Formats: sequence, C-alpha cells, structure tokens
Amino acid sequence: MQLLRASLRNSGARIFLLLTILLGGAGAALAQAADTESGRLVLVLPFENHSTQPGVDWIAESFPAVMNDRVATAGFLPITRAERLYGLDHLGLPQTLRPSRATAYRLAAEMDADYVILGSYSVDNGNFSAQAQVLDVRRAHMSAPLREQNVLSKLVDVENVLAWRAIREMDPSYSVSQDSFLAAVSRLRLDAFESYVRGVLATNAAERTRRLEEAVKLSPDYVPALYQLGRAYFASQEYEQAITQFLRVPSDHPLAMQAAFYLALAQFYTGQYQQSEQSFSFVASRLPLPEVINNQGVAASRHGKSGTSQFQQAVTSDPKDADYHFNLAVSLRRQGDFTGAAREIQTALALAPQDSDARALQALITSRQKPAPISGDDENNEPLERLKREFNETTVRQAAFALEQMEQARLSTKPPAQRAAAQALDGDRYVAQGLLLEAEQAYQDALRSDSQSFAAHAGLADVRLRTGDTAAARAEANASLNLQPNPLAFVVLGSAQLQDNQLQAAAASATRALQLQPQNFGALQLKRALAQRGIVTP
Repeated sequence: MQLLRASLRNSGARIFLLLTILLGGAGAALAQAADTESGRLVLVLPFENHSTQPGVDWIAESFPAVMNDRVATAGFLPITRAERLYGLDHLGLPQTLRPSRATAYRLAAEMDADYVILGSYSVDNGNFSAQAQVLDVRRAHMSAPLREQNVLSKLVDVENVLAWRAIREMDPSYSVSQDSFLAAVSRLRLDAFESYVRGVLATNAAERTRRLEEAVKLSPDYVPALYQLGRAYFASQEYEQAITQFLRVPSDHPLAMQAAFYLALAQFYTGQYQQSEQSFSFVASRLPLPEVINNQGVAASRHGKSGTSQFQQAVTSDPKDADYHFNLAVSLRRQGDFTGAAREIQTALALAPQDSDARALQALITSRQKPAPISGDDENNEPLERLKREFNETTVRQAAFALEQMEQARLSTKPPAQRAAAQALDGDRYVAQGLLLEAEQAYQDALRSDSQSFAAHAGLADVRLRTGDTAAARAEANASLNLQPNPLAFVVLGSAQLQDNQLQAAAASATRALQLQPQNFGALQLKRALAQRGIVTP
C-alpha cells in the first residue's frame, strides 16, 4: 500500500507549485533536480524492553523521540510518531506493536521507508544497555548490532551515540565527528525527558498536560516539551497559556514554523489580530503554504487591512480549495469589485455546491449590496473570511526538506570554489547561532566541494576547539594557515596553544591574528587571556 509515501505524494503537487513560486522560474528545474524521496525516508521503531525492572516501559518510545530529531540533522526525513501510528492503524496492526524483524520489514515495505532503525534495551540496577540495528529495506540487509551501555542517568547520551552510529550505517560518507554530534545536544534531565515521553504517550488530556508541564518545569529549555505543552493547551482552548509556550520556541528551531502557526491561531482566537498577522507572516516568509497565506490575509482583514493579495496568492497556490475563492470574493466585494467577487463566489460554489454561506454571499454580490464595516463583535452578520484551522505538518516537513535538498541542488551547479565559499559562510552563520552540528556539516560539505578552502578548514578548526578536541583543532588550523593566513585559524591555534600552556606560541598566534584584523574579537579575547597569565602581546 505504501501508505506514507502515498500520503506525502498527495501534497507533492502543492509543494512543487509552492517551491516554484518561492524560487521563481528556477524552482521547477531545481525541484526536479532535488528528489526529496531518494533513499532518505527513515522509520525508527520503539525499542523492545528486555528489562525485568518495572516502570521503564516508557523508554521504548524514547528512542524514536531522540533518533528522529538526530537523523533529521543528517539530511534524512524521519517518519513521525503520528505518521507511524497512522500507518499501523491502516494496516490493522495495534499501536503498541513491537514488531519482530519480519514484521518490521513488512511494515517498512508498506510505509515505503528506505531504512528502519529498531532495537532493544535493558535496565538493571541503575545500568542501561541498548542495541540498535539498521534495516536497509531496498537491499534487504540488516546491520550488525550497534551496542552501547552506561548508567541509566546517561540514557539520552546512549541514544544519541546510537543515533550517530546508525546514521553512519545509512550514510557512510557522513563525516560529522561523534564529539560534534554529541556537543549539539542540549543537556536534558532524565526525569524531564521521562515526563515528556509519558506526556506524549498519554491518551487523557489532563494527564498529558500535567506530564508536559512537569517536563517544562524540570527542563525549561527543552523545545519539544515547550511545543507539545503549547499544543496541549491549544487543544483544551487555553489559548493564553498556549501563546506563552509557543513564544518560547526559538525562531531557528525545526519546530519554529509549527509553533508560529499555532501561536498565530491562538492570537487570532484571543482577538490579537495584528500579532496574529505577524506570526502568520513569519511562517509565510519561510514556507508560503496556501493555508498560511490565507490566514495571514484573514488576520489582516480583522484589523482593518486588506487581505486581497494574500487570498489571491492562496487561490493561485491551491485553486481547488473553495474557501480561498470564498475569501477572495468577500475581500473583493468589500473593495467594491463586484465583478471580481461574482467570479470568485461562482467558482467557490462550483467547488462546494452545498455551501449555504456562499449562496448567501452570492445573493449579496448579485444585488450589489455594499458591505457594512467590520465590527469588533462580528454581530453585523456580514460574511467574514474563513480561517484554515488545520496545519498539515507532514506537508510542512516535506516542503522544508525539499527546500534543503533544492538548495543543495542549486549549489551543485556552481564552480567548486564558489560552492565551497557559500557552504563555509553557512557554517559561519551556524556557529554564530551555536549550532555546531550544522556548522560542521556545512564545513565538511565545503571541503568536499573544494579541499583547498582555507575558510572551511578554519571553521572546522573552530568547531573542533569548541567541542574539546584541541589536537584536531590544531591540525585543521594549520591546514587552513598553510593555504592562506587568516585571523580565525590563528585564533583557534592560539587558543589551543594556550590550553596546552604554550604561552609564547599562543602570543605569537594572537599577534598574527591582530596584524591581519586589529579588531578581531577572538584575537582580543585571546590577548586578554594571555595578559592574565602575565604574557603581554604587542
């Protein structure tokens, strides 16, 4: 049945059109060049519990929670828990299924996953051990077991190491070091993680909210918990509380667009129309899905602005949605364009003949009755634009993934040196945001494009220093300096020398960096650190 791939492809035409709009005429060619489904779809199954110790069953679902996030950072598209449950339901299998290898292979084939990560774990007197295997569905090949163990309090560390090793099984060319991979993980308390997983698993709304509140209380910066707590509040119509949580999701986090969409809805429902328009605009600026652009127009219209351009864009993106034509008809009538409004409402009724509100609007348009001003309490019975209340997260993830693949396709058309320069700049931006894993990937990509990129070697040296590998930092800094003297490589080399108590060598490196760039922040910091050790640099 190939359930998931089919569900993804149902939105493929919308995404293809979206990307063409977003990228202009190059969008179609790039979309064809970047096959977003080419061997990158991963299903992580809950691990089997081989423990006799009670109360550790929740750990089974913790593996997909961690590994889905981590494989996504390596350029794979993970199947979410909701998508996995959807597939199990349509296959007539229980949601609590812990499949055997044979069943896992069948499930993967049915969901059209390219890889499956499965395994088991055991807890014994505070010790935790786990093993994972990677099933390559296309080759019908199961990897050798990947084993890790540690104390139970290091459960998340074990899962992250297994994720890194699984990625290397799926993509042997993956060159991000284990140190960088682990350094990218935020520190998370085990009790907070347990509360989060149990909250996600809870079927009772009150229990779900209570567990997620506890997770956020224990680890206030754990973004998945913030987002899921916001969703729990939103589902129970506690919109003010939902707004608080969604606002805490960083704008550069993978969940930022989903959080901003529901933030905008919550703001709309509480009458904060201008803020709602701004939140929808944030999402639309990154991923202009028609439902987002439509809602941006609806929010704009509620505080006295015209949403006509947004409704027209939504109609262009998805001409078979009756609501978009309805909204455009309402907006055109409000502007006095009865001819355009008549055309749009006729299209809306052709798509949804039983829509009584559309029939009533058509009568108003035909009679050329001018609309009354929008009132704050909406009691004047004037037709109002319709909000799209659902957000297809599968479409969003697929579109975001497609954009990443298309960016890679775009870069692949550039000469090696230009491509490497662009990738190194991406790495610099990631470092500035504290995203070391993404930075290392960008620098490694740059070196694959052009092994003579001094900027990529310097950036990689910086990442190595930040993750504690001073020997590798020295090697990369020297490789960069052998290609071209540059401040960053001198600063990294000097910092590594300072850590090794080679004070005079560090002073020489700081001096060279400042000669190249007198106001270099890192070099000035290094100079101050040397001064505290009694070493004065010119």
